[in-house]
Amino acid sequence: MNLMYWEEKLVVPAYICDHTDHLEIWGMARITQESADHHTDALHCGFADMIKQNYAWVLARMYYRVNKMPAAGEMVTIRTWSRGCDGLQFYRDFEILNSHDEVMVAATTVWVVINYSNRKLCRMNDFLSDIEHNPRCATDIEVLKRLKVPAMTDDRYVKYIPVEQSMIDHNNHMNNAEYLRVIFDAMADMIDSRDGISFEINYLQETNLGDKIQLEREVVDKCAYFVLTNAEGTSVTCKVNY
Repeated sequence: MNLMYWEEKLVVPAYICDHTDHLEIWGMARITQESADHHTDALHCGFADMIKQNYAWVLARMYYRVNKMPAAGEMVTIRTWSRGCDGLQFYRDFEILNSHDEVMVAATTVWVVINYSNRKLCRMNDFLSDIEHNPRCATDIEVLKRLKVPAMTDDRYVKYIPVEQSMIDHNNHMNNAEYLRVIFDAMADMIDSRDGISFEINYLQETNLGDKIQLEREVVDKCAYFVLTNAEGTSVTCKVNY
């Protein structure tokens, strides 16, 4: 079996769709992350293999371009592959294709490896040296850089969100998809369809159970910028083009 690409078919479940019966942004993040989990499991560097050595994968940055959101009940193919590593950063791309092999969603992501106990970054080049990489980039952004967000003004949108148990994943921090849930809930007054949007998000530090997030939104032209802050400082920055 060629493990350079990982592909799996999925009938889009209604329970991760919105009021228009199309895939939610957070649901899209969940199913792509699940496919990455399956791929790394097959490569023997998934969560179960890494945690035995006190390591864990953590998502650091991602960029998604949505051409058309899949509908509930639609059969799609999720494709993912590793593009290799650059120092501490590991690149992984995704595509969601319809039954005609047309790309509905494309994504480029950056992952890092942490020591599970002390949460510090680790270099894993030797441990992961046997992984086959494919340099093809799914999006128009090959290298994700630190996202620049404009200063928040006095008339910005502000919301406070408590971090509940249902938001926490097996890395014992707020799951990346949960940030997208609160961000796009804060855009409910701005957009209805997700078709044609793109967004970039940086995960800067962990948010834990019991924290309270301050979400701020600033709109410039057709871009919505978000800054999410916890007690330790800025946790997430995000830019949505709509």
